[in-house]
Amino acid sequence: MPISNTSVSSIQFWVNTGSRNESSENNGISHFLEHLLFKGSKKYPSARQISELIEGQGGYLNAGTSYDVTYYHATLPGEHVMTALDVLADLTLNPTFTPADVETERRVVIEELRRSLDRPTTIFYENHQKHIFKDHPYGRTILGPLKNLKTMSHADLMNYFNAYYRPNNLTLVIAGDFNRAEVLNFIKNHPLTKTKFPKPQFSDIAFPNTDSQKSKARPGLC
Repeated sequence: MPISNTSVSSIQFWVNTGSRNESSENNGISHFLEHLLFKGSKKYPSARQISELIEGQGGYLNAGTSYDVTYYHATLPGEHVMTALDVLADLTLNPTFTPADVETERRVVIEELRRSLDRPTTIFYENHQKHIFKDHPYGRTILGPLKNLKTMSHADLMNYFNAYYRPNNLTLVIAGDFNRAEVLNFIKNHPLTKTKFPKPQFSDIAFPNTDSQKSKARPGLC
Protein backbone atom coordinates (compact mmCIF):
# COMPACT_ATOMS: atom_id res chain seq x y z
CA MET A 1 0.00 0.00 0.00
CA PRO A 2 1.65 3.25 -1.11
CA ILE A 3 1.52 6.05 1.47
CA SER A 4 2.25 9.52 0.11
CA ASN A 5 3.13 11.39 3.30
CA THR A 6 6.06 9.24 4.41
CA SER A 7 9.62 8.67 3.21
CA VAL A 8 9.93 5.20 4.76
CA SER A 9 8.88 1.80 3.45
CA SER A 10 8.27 -1.50 5.19
CA ILE A 11 8.55 -4.79 3.28
CA GLN A 12 7.44 -8.17 4.57
CA PHE A 13 7.68 -11.64 3.05
CA TRP A 14 5.27 -14.05 4.76
CA VAL A 15 5.93 -17.75 4.21
CA ASN A 16 2.88 -19.91 4.82
CA THR A 17 4.59 -22.35 7.15
CA GLY A 18 5.58 -22.51 10.79
CA SER A 19 5.81 -25.02 13.57
CA ARG A 20 2.29 -26.30 12.82
CA ASN A 21 3.80 -28.09 9.80
CA GLU A 22 6.43 -29.86 11.86
CA SER A 23 6.40 -33.34 13.33
CA SER A 24 7.68 -34.25 16.77
CA GLU A 25 10.85 -35.46 15.02
CA ASN A 26 11.64 -32.16 13.28
CA ASN A 27 10.00 -29.74 15.70
CA GLY A 28 12.07 -26.53 15.67
CA ILE A 29 13.08 -26.73 12.02
CA SER A 30 11.05 -23.67 10.91
CA HIS A 31 12.86 -21.43 13.37
CA PHE A 32 16.27 -23.01 12.64
CA LEU A 33 15.78 -22.39 8.92
CA GLU A 34 14.72 -18.80 9.54
CA HIS A 35 18.16 -18.13 11.06
CA LEU A 36 20.01 -19.77 8.18
CA LEU A 37 18.43 -17.74 5.40
CA PHE A 38 20.43 -14.69 6.49
CA LYS A 39 23.72 -16.50 5.82
CA GLY A 40 23.63 -15.60 2.13
CA SER A 41 21.87 -16.17 -1.18
CA LYS A 42 22.79 -16.68 -4.83
CA LYS A 43 22.81 -12.96 -5.58
CA TYR A 44 23.96 -11.80 -2.14
CA PRO A 45 26.40 -14.47 -0.95
CA SER A 46 27.28 -13.22 2.52
CA ALA A 47 25.48 -12.16 5.68
CA ARG A 48 27.60 -9.03 5.75
CA GLN A 49 26.54 -7.97 2.26
CA ILE A 50 22.87 -8.50 3.10
CA SER A 51 23.24 -6.45 6.28
CA GLU A 52 25.11 -3.63 4.56
CA LEU A 53 22.51 -3.29 1.80
CA ILE A 54 19.68 -2.83 4.33
CA GLU A 55 21.17 -1.61 7.60
CA GLY A 56 23.89 0.33 5.81
CA GLN A 57 21.13 2.51 4.36
CA GLY A 58 19.66 3.22 7.79
CA GLY A 59 17.26 0.29 7.60
CA TYR A 60 16.21 -2.53 9.87
CA LEU A 61 16.19 -6.22 8.91
CA ASN A 62 14.79 -9.11 10.91
CA ALA A 63 12.58 -12.21 10.85
CA GLY A 64 10.28 -14.22 13.07
CA THR A 65 8.73 -17.67 13.33
CA SER A 66 5.29 -18.49 14.70
CA TYR A 67 3.05 -21.56 14.72
CA ASP A 68 1.47 -20.63 11.37
CA VAL A 69 3.91 -18.44 9.46
CA THR A 70 7.53 -17.43 9.11
CA TYR A 71 8.12 -13.83 8.09
CA TYR A 72 11.09 -11.76 6.91
CA HIS A 73 10.87 -7.99 7.06
CA ALA A 74 12.81 -4.80 6.42
CA THR A 75 12.08 -1.14 7.07
CA LEU A 76 14.21 1.51 5.39
CA PRO A 77 14.11 4.81 3.43
CA GLY A 78 11.78 4.53 0.45
CA GLU A 79 14.52 5.36 -2.05
CA HIS A 80 16.10 1.96 -1.29
CA VAL A 81 12.90 -0.08 -1.34
CA MET A 82 13.70 -1.94 -4.58
CA THR A 83 17.07 -3.01 -3.24
CA ALA A 84 15.43 -4.36 -0.09
CA LEU A 85 12.80 -6.13 -2.17
CA ASP A 86 15.47 -7.83 -4.24
CA VAL A 87 17.46 -8.85 -1.15
CA LEU A 88 14.44 -10.31 0.67
CA ALA A 89 13.25 -12.12 -2.44
CA ASP A 90 16.65 -13.69 -2.99
CA LEU A 91 17.26 -14.80 0.59
CA THR A 92 13.78 -16.36 0.85
CA LEU A 93 13.87 -18.10 -2.54
CA ASN A 94 17.59 -18.70 -3.26
CA PRO A 95 19.48 -19.27 0.00
CA THR A 96 22.95 -20.79 -0.16
CA PHE A 97 23.62 -21.82 3.44
CA THR A 98 26.20 -24.57 3.78
CA PRO A 99 26.68 -27.47 6.22
CA ALA A 100 29.25 -25.27 7.99
CA ASP A 101 26.63 -22.53 8.36
CA VAL A 102 24.27 -25.08 9.90
CA GLU A 103 26.84 -25.99 12.55
CA THR A 104 27.53 -22.32 13.32
CA GLU A 105 23.86 -21.45 13.64
CA ARG A 106 23.12 -24.63 15.60
CA ARG A 107 25.01 -23.11 18.53
CA VAL A 108 22.97 -19.92 18.21
CA VAL A 109 19.54 -21.57 18.24
CA ILE A 110 20.55 -23.87 21.11
CA GLU A 111 21.66 -20.86 23.14
CA GLU A 112 18.36 -19.12 22.29
CA LEU A 113 16.50 -22.18 23.58
CA ARG A 114 18.50 -22.19 26.81
CA ARG A 115 17.81 -18.49 27.38
CA SER A 116 14.09 -19.07 26.85
CA LEU A 117 14.09 -21.72 29.56
CA ASP A 118 15.30 -19.06 32.01
CA ARG A 119 12.11 -17.01 31.46
CA PRO A 120 9.17 -18.02 33.69
CA THR A 121 6.66 -16.42 31.30
CA THR A 122 7.94 -18.59 28.43
CA ILE A 123 7.72 -21.76 30.51
CA PHE A 124 4.18 -20.84 31.63
CA TYR A 125 3.05 -20.17 28.04
CA GLU A 126 4.55 -23.39 26.66
CA ASN A 127 3.01 -25.47 29.45
CA HIS A 128 -0.33 -23.79 28.76
CA GLN A 129 -0.09 -24.68 25.06
CA LYS A 130 0.78 -28.28 25.87
CA HIS A 131 -2.12 -28.57 28.32
CA ILE A 132 -4.65 -27.19 25.82
CA PHE A 133 -3.45 -28.72 22.56
CA LYS A 134 -1.90 -31.99 23.76
CA ASP A 135 -0.12 -33.72 20.82
CA HIS A 136 -1.34 -31.24 18.21
CA PRO A 137 1.56 -29.18 16.73
CA TYR A 138 0.24 -26.14 18.63
CA GLY A 139 1.10 -28.04 21.79
CA ARG A 140 4.79 -28.10 20.89
CA THR A 141 7.28 -25.27 21.19
CA ILE A 142 8.39 -23.10 18.27
CA LEU A 143 12.07 -23.40 19.17
CA GLY A 144 11.86 -27.18 19.41
CA PRO A 145 13.49 -29.56 21.90
CA LEU A 146 17.25 -29.68 22.43
CA LYS A 147 17.57 -33.22 21.01
CA ASN A 148 16.09 -32.07 17.68
CA LEU A 149 18.31 -29.01 17.43
CA LYS A 150 21.38 -31.16 18.03
CA THR A 151 20.58 -33.62 15.23
CA MET A 152 19.00 -31.62 12.37
CA SER A 153 21.14 -31.92 9.26
CA HIS A 154 21.75 -29.68 6.27
CA ALA A 155 19.70 -32.13 4.19
CA ASP A 156 16.78 -31.96 6.65
CA LEU A 157 16.73 -28.18 6.45
CA MET A 158 16.98 -28.09 2.66
CA ASN A 159 14.16 -30.63 2.31
CA TYR A 160 11.94 -28.48 4.52
CA PHE A 161 12.92 -25.36 2.58
CA ASN A 162 12.09 -27.00 -0.76
CA ALA A 163 8.71 -28.14 0.56
CA TYR A 164 7.45 -24.70 1.61
CA TYR A 165 9.61 -21.83 0.33
CA ARG A 166 8.22 -21.17 -3.13
CA PRO A 167 6.42 -18.23 -4.77
CA ASN A 168 2.99 -19.88 -4.56
CA ASN A 169 3.38 -20.15 -0.78
CA LEU A 170 4.60 -16.58 -0.14
CA THR A 171 2.74 -13.35 0.52
CA LEU A 172 4.47 -10.03 -0.12
CA VAL A 173 3.33 -6.97 1.84
CA ILE A 174 4.72 -3.46 1.24
CA ALA A 175 3.56 -0.22 2.81
CA GLY A 176 4.99 3.29 2.68
CA ASP A 177 7.01 5.18 0.09
CA PHE A 178 7.26 3.03 -3.04
CA ASN A 179 6.21 2.90 -6.68
CA ARG A 180 3.45 0.30 -7.09
CA ALA A 181 4.05 -0.22 -10.81
CA GLU A 182 7.78 -0.78 -10.23
CA VAL A 183 7.10 -3.41 -7.57
CA LEU A 184 4.54 -5.24 -9.73
CA ASN A 185 6.99 -5.24 -12.63
CA PHE A 186 9.66 -6.77 -10.36
CA ILE A 187 7.29 -9.55 -9.30
CA LYS A 188 6.12 -10.21 -12.87
CA ASN A 189 9.66 -10.53 -14.19
CA HIS A 190 11.21 -12.50 -11.34
CA PRO A 191 12.41 -15.84 -12.81
CA LEU A 192 10.78 -17.97 -10.12
CA THR A 193 7.33 -16.41 -10.53
CA LYS A 194 7.34 -17.81 -14.08
CA THR A 195 8.01 -21.34 -12.81
CA LYS A 196 5.10 -23.61 -11.94
CA PHE A 197 5.45 -25.19 -8.51
CA PRO A 198 3.22 -27.89 -7.05
CA LYS A 199 1.07 -26.83 -4.14
CA PRO A 200 2.74 -27.38 -0.76
CA GLN A 201 1.39 -30.31 1.24
CA PHE A 202 -0.08 -29.38 4.60
CA SER A 203 -1.01 -31.90 7.25
CA ASP A 204 -4.69 -31.91 8.22
CA ILE A 205 -4.26 -32.43 11.95
CA ALA A 206 -7.38 -32.37 14.06
CA PHE A 207 -7.50 -30.41 17.29
CA PRO A 208 -7.76 -32.53 20.44
CA ASN A 209 -11.26 -33.40 21.61
CA THR A 210 -11.71 -31.74 25.00
CA ASP A 211 -15.34 -32.76 25.55
CA SER A 212 -14.38 -35.47 28.06
CA GLN A 213 -12.30 -33.03 30.08
CA LYS A 214 -15.16 -30.53 30.07
CA SER A 215 -17.62 -33.10 31.34
CA LYS A 216 -15.38 -33.83 34.31
CA ALA A 217 -14.75 -30.18 35.16
CA ARG A 218 -16.16 -28.73 38.35
CA PRO A 219 -18.97 -26.21 37.80
CA GLY A 220 -17.72 -22.65 37.69
CA LEU A 221 -14.19 -23.64 36.73
CA CYS A 222 -12.62 -23.43 33.30
